[in-house]
Amino acid sequence: MGPEGGKRSSVNHSEIRQRFRIPCLGADPDDLSEVVSNAGSPRTPAVFHRPVWAVFSLAILGLSSLQAVQEGPVTGTVSDAASDDPLPGVLVSILDTDAETVRSSDVTDKDGLFLLSNVTQGSYILVADRDEFSLYRTELELLSDEQRVIDIQLTASTVELDPYVVSASRYEEKALKSPASVTVVSSRQLARDAVPSVVASLRNIPGVDVMQAGMGRYLVAVRGFNNAFGSATYAMVDNRESFNPGMALIGYSRLPIEAIDLDRIEVIRGPASALYGPGVAHGVIHFLSKDPFMYPGTTISVGVGSQALLQGSIRHAGVFKEKLGYKITASFMQAEDWKLDPDDEHDAEILDRIEPKLKDLDDVVVRVIDGRDYDVYAMKLNGQVQYRFSDQTRITAYAGYSKIKQILNATLGEIQADGPEGVTAQLQFESGPFYAQAYGQVTLVDGNNWFYPIGDLMYENSSQIDLQARYNLDFLDDRFVVNVGADYKLTTPRTYGTVMGRFEDEDSFSLYGGYLFSSWQISEKVNLTASGRIDYMDATEKASFSPRIGLVVQPTPENAFRLTYNRATSRATATDYFGDIFVPNENDANVRFLGSAKGFTFPDPRQTTNFYVPGRDPGIGMATARAFSFLAGSVAETLAPDDPAALTDFLKSKRPQINGVSEGIMTYGRDENGEPIIVQSLQDIEGIGEETTQTIELGYKGILGGRFVVGIDGYYTKKSDFLFSHFITPFVEIPTEILSNDLRAAVMAAFTDEELAPYGIDVGTLASTYADSGTFLGDTTIGIMEPDQTYDSETGPEMILAHQNAGNIDYFGVDVSIDVVLNEYWSGYANFSWFSENYFNEYAIGLPGSGYVISMNTPKEKFRAGVVYRTRTGFTMSGGLRYVGRFTVADGRNYKGVVEAYTLFDVGLMYDFPEPARGLNLAITVQNVFDNQHREYIGVPTIGRLISSRLTYTF
Repeated sequence: MGPEGGKRSSVNHSEIRQRFRIPCLGADPDDLSEVVSNAGSPRTPAVFHRPVWAVFSLAILGLSSLQAVQEGPVTGTVSDAASDDPLPGVLVSILDTDAETVRSSDVTDKDGLFLLSNVTQGSYILVADRDEFSLYRTELELLSDEQRVIDIQLTASTVELDPYVVSASRYEEKALKSPASVTVVSSRQLARDAVPSVVASLRNIPGVDVMQAGMGRYLVAVRGFNNAFGSATYAMVDNRESFNPGMALIGYSRLPIEAIDLDRIEVIRGPASALYGPGVAHGVIHFLSKDPFMYPGTTISVGVGSQALLQGSIRHAGVFKEKLGYKITASFMQAEDWKLDPDDEHDAEILDRIEPKLKDLDDVVVRVIDGRDYDVYAMKLNGQVQYRFSDQTRITAYAGYSKIKQILNATLGEIQADGPEGVTAQLQFESGPFYAQAYGQVTLVDGNNWFYPIGDLMYENSSQIDLQARYNLDFLDDRFVVNVGADYKLTTPRTYGTVMGRFEDEDSFSLYGGYLFSSWQISEKVNLTASGRIDYMDATEKASFSPRIGLVVQPTPENAFRLTYNRATSRATATDYFGDIFVPNENDANVRFLGSAKGFTFPDPRQTTNFYVPGRDPGIGMATARAFSFLAGSVAETLAPDDPAALTDFLKSKRPQINGVSEGIMTYGRDENGEPIIVQSLQDIEGIGEETTQTIELGYKGILGGRFVVGIDGYYTKKSDFLFSHFITPFVEIPTEILSNDLRAAVMAAFTDEELAPYGIDVGTLASTYADSGTFLGDTTIGIMEPDQTYDSETGPEMILAHQNAGNIDYFGVDVSIDVVLNEYWSGYANFSWFSENYFNEYAIGLPGSGYVISMNTPKEKFRAGVVYRTRTGFTMSGGLRYVGRFTVADGRNYKGVVEAYTLFDVGLMYDFPEPARGLNLAITVQNVFDNQHREYIGVPTIGRLISSRLTYTF
């Protein structure tokens, strides 16, 4: 029991104060009128996390009302600073000066009135809070038996104007001081958006592409370079990397990111390899869940929607004896995916690639499927326990389980994920400036996944272990901060030969990294940050260096200018290094995806593997004798239709006398005009190395008039040694004229009229017929250039698809955003993103004749805008527009084509129920209101309107 009989709050409010750094306004407690008059000022700091405060204060409201002594009541009204209208539903509380005990709390009525009782004389902190308004906070001095009347004004705000973030520098800092462009999505915003996955709530963030590939399946990229595999952007959940350890995709549907358990999402635009290591070249998306100490209680959520959507989740959290916090969350979602249309050319190609017979590891057919499976579901169960030894020292343990069913897209085609399971565990320790964690994840696939184009069942037991530690040092009264850290990552793919093939026993690899981050507050208005990181990858036996330097200038507390330089490196995945997947093709060349850890060599002198007659020929082309033998049957049918067999046998017997080689050309297929894409030279390919991304960025973010938040980011990016998948085996063609002339000359030299007389023909006739038949092979692909690592005389030729480094590109980009709070009722947003170029041909990347192309797989321009309207009766209505420009996809073997521009309209409705149903919330969201049938990526279905709802109750 606390003083005056009040119960001690089980919440550690001193930590809340430390985390959000609630400042005192500095007014004289004896002149309260001055404090109150300043409360509605545009400069009132909005640095306290309002939903956190509301949850905890309401949780202990009943406890504080049990006090026996009723002295010195504090009364007053709360109104809108802009309109002077009274504000109902504002939580007004009095706390001890240590912010650990709530003495009294009340919620304003319809006239904005409140009454705080049970407070004795002393010094306190007075707080007034309501969603969508800036927090009011001041010091309060009460004298014995004194009754105080206080009138408070709040300033409307839809967003926390300058929130604290942790992802940009791996330590807590204000967003305006951050050396990166940051957007924070609050828990309130997530609650308002009743989408099947919170990933969809990122669709209106500047610089972010969220492409819906199916129900619960999203392809997300920050500042371009999306891909069908969904691994374009570095995503984390509570400091855990979220890649699947074997396939290295980001399956958002398996992550514990339910709206009821998310505190916020931090989106960092720009490279961040200097802190997080290879693979963070464009941005970070960090999902931060709710702390059980800060969000105790129980929340239940259920929802339904179109596409047979059914979803539900539950969260329960509590605190035991102020030391032990715990939470458990569980969720389920099921739906029916959008279907492919067999009458659509794009969709028909996908459906035609389906292999109905599924085979196990022994190549035995164990199941026959009837087309594509459109059922989708996701089940997740997660738990966390945290023990606090003190305010500065704590240990946190987390465990999670997931099971999903959905379609995934990979380089070689679609994967049916039918119940793969994932297990994750994490242990974190924090004591003052020291932080360490260990986490691991395992993917379990027991023959219930398969490649649709192959029909082979997939098996997997891949794992990943991460160890991290860092230490923060503060100097010069916190004006100089140093953060030192080290990471170790061990990835162990285990696919039983279904994905790693020949590399199955040698595909484990480790990453060792260390970094140093420093931040120097040169003056009140100038801050300089510098960091550097070194990583070593044993798979390639190469090290990489990633520096970052940033200068932030704040001429006023509400305005910040930022100049940064970043150098980031790519991170190849396990399949990029060690993948080995074979795709047989009866009508074309077989295809094999092969990892590139060690590189590829081609025979010297060059040799051509022939499609039509097994074997290799020296040089680039085909031995004339091979073409002669292959065409013998068709020539015989033309010249001796009554008895072609005898002439065919005779012609083939003369093959040893056919000399010469018909020289060909190397191509990477043909362009849109049907012209061959010529490959000038063929070079051996080194093992994949680091792709480097260098970015210079100039940014501004400002809070104007307390109602406008404006952000402008312009950047220049240069990429070197781009890492992308490409067929490394060029096709070989022989021009028709060359082959025809070579056949004519060879026949004329090898035959005489006398030996052809029994067949009723002469040499000239035979030579002309062969020349004419040569047009069948001329200007067509007759073979490929195979590397030494894959050529096998006992099997057919294989086209090798692999990752490699090649070329250089550069481009400019701009992100512009504005958020506005007009008044208590109306707010809005708008943002625009633009690239100077999003598609680069062989000339643009500096490799003419290679046939290589690089696409960002995202549009050059995007525009989003929307409005939000609130009423005092609990309703919130929103509407938004999304425009996505036309773009070309060039992503691996199967994902090539053009995505046409589309414009979508979304609407939303949310209602917070009043007493006696306070805590109950209903949200409805309609995406693509006008049912614009559109495709957001190549290789995915056409989608239309999506209606989803969510009913949530917190108690």
